[in-house]
Amino acid sequence: MRSRGITGLTNTPPRRATYHALMRQAARCGRTDLLRHQLRQLQADGHRPTAGTYNLLLLHSRRLPACLELLQEMEQQAVPPTLATYTAVLRVLLACDKAALVP
Repeated sequence: MRSRGITGLTNTPPRRATYHALMRQAARCGRTDLLRHQLRQLQADGHRPTAGTYNLLLLHSRRLPACLELLQEMEQQAVPPTLATYTAVLRVLLACDKAALVP
C-alpha cells in the first residue's frame, strides 16, 4: 500500500481504520481471501487487531471451522470478544444449520 502512495507519505503505514475500510470493501466484493491478507498486513505494519477487526472476518466466515479458528486466534492475541463477536458467531452457526437442512 505504501509503495502505491495511498498514505501520501513514504514509509508511513496506513492507519487501522484504513485497513478496516479495505477489509469491508473486500468483503462487499466477496473477496474473503483478501480479508485474511489485510489482517496479516495490518499486523505487519505494527497495528494490533481489535474485536472489530476480527468481527469483519467472522461476519464473512462461511464455515464453522474457520469461525472457531478466528475465535481461537482472538484469544491468543488477547482480544476480548464483544457482543458483535458473539452475534457474528451465531450467524455462522445459523447458516451452518440452515445449510445442513437443505438436501
